[in-house]
Amino acid sequence: MMVTIVIHRGNTMNTKIMKAFLVLLLLGSSLSACTQKDPIDEEPIDEEPIDEEPIDEEPIDEEPVVVALDQKYQGEIGNTGGNLFNGGLIVDKGEWLYLSETLNFNRIVKMKADGSERTLLTNTQNNFQLNVVGDWIIYLESSSVWYESGVIMKMKTDGTSKTALTDFIVSKLFVKGNYIYYIKESDSKIYRTQLDGKDTVKLVNDEVYGMGLSGEWIVYTDWALGKLRKIRLDGKYIAILGDDPCRGRYFTDDLATYCAVNGGIGVTITKTDGSGTNTLELMRGIFTFNLVDNHFYFGADGGLYMSDLNGESLTQLSTTIFANSLNSGGNWLYYQNEYPWYDVNRVSLDGKTKESLMSSVMVDPTSIAPKPNDTLTHDLSWLLLIDGWAYQNIYAGYLTKTKGDKVEPFYPYETSEYIRVGDWIYILEWATVYTKSLSRIKIDGTELGFFDTANIGKLAIKDDWIYYTSSGLFYRMKTNGSQKTKLTTDRVSSFDIHQESIYYVARTGDAGDEEGNGSTIVSADIHKTNLDGSSNQIIVSGRVWNIDLEGDALFFSRTENGKTSIYRTDLDGSNLSLLIAEAFYIRLVHLDWVYWTKVVDNHCIIVRTKADGSVSEEIATLNSSDTQIELIDEKIYYTDYIDQVEGIHKMDLDGKNQSLFLVSQVR
Repeated sequence: MMVTIVIHRGNTMNTKIMKAFLVLLLLGSSLSACTQKDPIDEEPIDEEPIDEEPIDEEPIDEEPVVVALDQKYQGEIGNTGGNLFNGGLIVDKGEWLYLSETLNFNRIVKMKADGSERTLLTNTQNNFQLNVVGDWIIYLESSSVWYESGVIMKMKTDGTSKTALTDFIVSKLFVKGNYIYYIKESDSKIYRTQLDGKDTVKLVNDEVYGMGLSGEWIVYTDWALGKLRKIRLDGKYIAILGDDPCRGRYFTDDLATYCAVNGGIGVTITKTDGSGTNTLELMRGIFTFNLVDNHFYFGADGGLYMSDLNGESLTQLSTTIFANSLNSGGNWLYYQNEYPWYDVNRVSLDGKTKESLMSSVMVDPTSIAPKPNDTLTHDLSWLLLIDGWAYQNIYAGYLTKTKGDKVEPFYPYETSEYIRVGDWIYILEWATVYTKSLSRIKIDGTELGFFDTANIGKLAIKDDWIYYTSSGLFYRMKTNGSQKTKLTTDRVSSFDIHQESIYYVARTGDAGDEEGNGSTIVSADIHKTNLDGSSNQIIVSGRVWNIDLEGDALFFSRTENGKTSIYRTDLDGSNLSLLIAEAFYIRLVHLDWVYWTKVVDNHCIIVRTKADGSVSEEIATLNSSDTQIELIDEKIYYTDYIDQVEGIHKMDLDGKNQSLFLVSQVR
């Protein structure tokens, strides 16, 4: 009998991979291949006959070997089909849980089922499809958090003897007994190898795009036929089970294949013995699911649900909008929300207890508050240079580190800007399409922690204090998240910290909706306060947009009568003078020069002007109409493209010696 679970859903939802203190990742999307022409000359195993005759196929290149199970492992399964369908982020071995931790960039850890004795097994990021057999962990190590494909790795359950078993990319991975079964991404065919990587055998010749283990069978989807097929683990017999309505997106257990169809109405179950197919009409909008202890758990448009195997006793467990990456471990089901990606939760399998895992990765306000080795103000930057590595996010929005030809992921989620403080990097990350959150991580990639803040705008760090705007309001807190204090009731659009004072631009008007529609905001006066927010006074009035300070002077851009100009004043607002009559945005002020940009014929031009206005010169004309500019070690770094090559460029302070520093992409 074949059981199929069909789920109705209007649009296919793309999941963001991200996991938690113990959890999670993207929906498994299979591809691979498998078919054999002309069945091998052997009596089929005793089973009920299939309606269709086996297809005439040519014999495969290698003679299939009858599986002789290693006595030590006795057919032990590496992980459940449902967990592997959801990224293979957890393996439950009774006393121990093995985890690919989402909030630890999918590093592998192990811990007791009660959460004690947590041990980091590998510092390498992006490990998926975990299988554990005996005292071995077999898994895929990927080049990115966004991919579940990678090279096959194995290591002991104590983290020793780490070894690569392939030098090519694999897209599906299953382990049973002494054998590893996988799809090779380059040819979409199914292979079998031993745990030591020896005696590799290709089991099918045709292209495959779905796969699972069911008892002594491999179930897969024949790309050419669009059919579910099965082949014995020893490659000796092949048969058709029926149509594949899910195009390879299914998982298996010892009895059946379980399929949730986007746009469908529930789950379709196809029995591996060929006895039939059944569809459970559950609800519309299911996009992922798992099978644990004779219950279906599934994420749908309305939240997280569970039902029995007959599709009855339907119960809503959570109203989470986009519960995905469902992995079971211990007596818990772990899942994550779409936004923010780190909103990881778990629910007991009976649905009675729900917990958030965020407390495990929040910055501890009782910990030591890091501080810079100087008394300077450290502002946000889109580029950091640390020990010969360039940290930036222009490749794909997530933070990478680059040195020469080496490119390594560092913080594999969408980031905005960063500040380095000692051994720490403080990161503004896009929590949603419109809002940013604040986190920090050690330079060695460890000890990720999140701050209890939201909707961050501007950020600066001085001594052991973080100064920041949140939803337009202005706060400060210690670098460990403690002593959070509101500094003013004004709505602040920008600020700068100079010497022992804060200078900020207050704004008036309404912010409009989430996308800024209907906004009547007008940036206005410049205020000056002490670092604790006391002695607040207005020093400049008018429609001011941005400010910068250098030495004993304040520079700002202001719009009057439809024209934006750059001005200079003393630090108390006196001696106001016009510096540049028609300009737009101050990029930086350094060594008595103001650097600003203008756009002419769709080209961004970088200009520098003496702080007294006596000299003004164009130092670079870019192909791009906009750019980012950063000052590091007396060099100016900026973004542009030349001959269809986009990248980061650098030049001297006077614009000389322009050169390409780092390539981001070729158009």
